[in-house]
Amino acid sequence: MSTGGSAGGSVGGLSRTRLARMHDIMTAHVERGELPGLVTLVSRHGEVYVDAIGSLAVDGAEPMRRDTVFRIASMTKPVTAAAAMMLVEECRLRAGRAGRPAAARVGRPQGAHPAGQAPRRHRPCPALDHPA
Repeated sequence: MSTGGSAGGSVGGLSRTRLARMHDIMTAHVERGELPGLVTLVSRHGEVYVDAIGSLAVDGAEPMRRDTVFRIASMTKPVTAAAAMMLVEECRLRAGRAGRPAAARVGRPQGAHPAGQAPRRHRPCPALDHPA
């Protein structure tokens, strides 16, 4: 386990107890064979915790390293959601609050929408819905 920070009970505000628990849980995933290895990274207030567990491949020939590069796919929504939640935390974005109907934003007269359909409310974070 690799950590940065002081010798006290926390690392940059992160609990050593919780970091150890996360290590144990992640190690259990590797030991059960769910994946050959993984790297966890937690950063808070400029302090970084990195933990590399297991190996790069099932054969276990090369160990996982903290600087291992991973190929990721279908990660746009989770990455966007994490970025959006950071903006929410900084009070720079309001998540989940409906705005004006979409038609009003593009210059249609209020109430001008397809027959039988109510105007849709604009949401500032549709990527957080994860419909797929």
